[in-house]
Amino acid sequence: MADDWVSNYKNSRGHQKAKEATNEKLLDMASDRAVSTFRELSERIKGDVGSYTGDGFAQGLTYVFVPAKQFIVRKPEFPSVTLDVMLEGVTIECRYGFKPDDTSEKKSKIARFRLCVDLLGNIYVKRNGDVYTDASEISEAILRPVFDFLD
Repeated sequence: MADDWVSNYKNSRGHQKAKEATNEKLLDMASDRAVSTFRELSERIKGDVGSYTGDGFAQGLTYVFVPAKQFIVRKPEFPSVTLDVMLEGVTIECRYGFKPDDTSEKKSKIARFRLCVDLLGNIYVKRNGDVYTDASEISEAILRPVFDFLD
């Protein structure tokens, strides 16, 4: 009988080590693709900002790429907004700054998205339990607070 718990323990530890190895491999895969995925996302966001401003909304809203792991979306005139997006490892960090007029205090918020890869090599992004599988969804999640503030 004493061998039963030892066998169970060894099996459990074996499964746990296999899971840890798989998670490490997935993290390596996400890390390997992080920069290229971030560049693709930044191009999508650049296009979405152009589309938004091209339709007469939020004149003065601009996109600036900062090589190689950052871009900024901003509108310096009131109501002013700044969105600073940076890639840190497999995390996309978005720093928002909102200022309705010259007498109001700037309001700030931070959002973090994690780049992930599934076992088939498909990349996706997670934030607060939400999963985004394509650039359009990720762009919307990142830009919506900016557009909502300016509307």
